[in-house]
Amino acid sequence: SDLGIKAVKLLSKLGYQVKFVEHEESGRSFFSKGFVKKTKEIANKNIANLSDYVTEETPLIGLEPGAMSCLRDEYVDLATPENKEKAKMLKKNSLLIEEFLNKEAKLGNISSNNFRK
Repeated sequence: SDLGIKAVKLLSKLGYQVKFVEHEESGRSFFSKGFVKKTKEIANKNIANLSDYVTEETPLIGLEPGAMSCLRDEYVDLATPENKEKAKMLKKNSLLIEEFLNKEAKLGNISSNNFRK
């Protein structure tokens, strides 16, 4: 999407390395329609796949609030017992892009100087 391309360009310009990881869609649309079994299947695939990459030092940055809400609010409850701790780690280290930028600014890693020509 156009927004995704702009986000990658912004993060790259700010000096962050952007990695893309293959994953299923979040499952939010299935969850909102009551298809909990399908959402659980998607959630556990994503937990297993993303947990190999997402850490405190390498957070998951999302653009779509609904998808991120599903990951952070629903995945822990939908996780199989073997994925429960991984789901908690993903929840802790998943941020919307504006949350990530705000956090990095507070840490002093981004300043208004980064946006001057």
